Amino acid sequence: MKTGEEIVLAAIKKEFRLLSKKADKAKKECDEYFSVGTEMLAIHKEFAEIIKSKKHGDEVLKKLDLLKKRSDKTEQIRKKDYLKLSDREFNSKMEADKLMTEIQRIEFRMQIRKQG
Repeated sequence: MKTGEEIVLAAIKKEFRLLSKKADKAKKECDEYFSVGTEMLAIHKEFAEIIKSKKHGDEVLKKLDLLKKRSDKTEQIRKKDYLKLSDREFNSKMEADKLMTEIQRIEFRMQIRKQG
């Protein structure tokens, strides 16, 4: 039978995993925000190549549709507030770090009790 401390530890570990995922997602959004300029340049370069090729047809239209979708996505990313994104990343990481400290503290106490 699990002790109350073991049950609490399991719950904290579960919450830690959730917070870690949240922090990873926030970091990904921040990284995505920083790389949006590179993506926009790549889109413009591909568009210029299509124009220079002077090709026409369904294949060109498909490429243009894909470029439009990528461009729309970059515009959505560009409109995000970076300060909010970085605050979310920082806060999530800090909460996860605090939980990890608590997990280590509980595990240490449990280990001391088993030895004693």
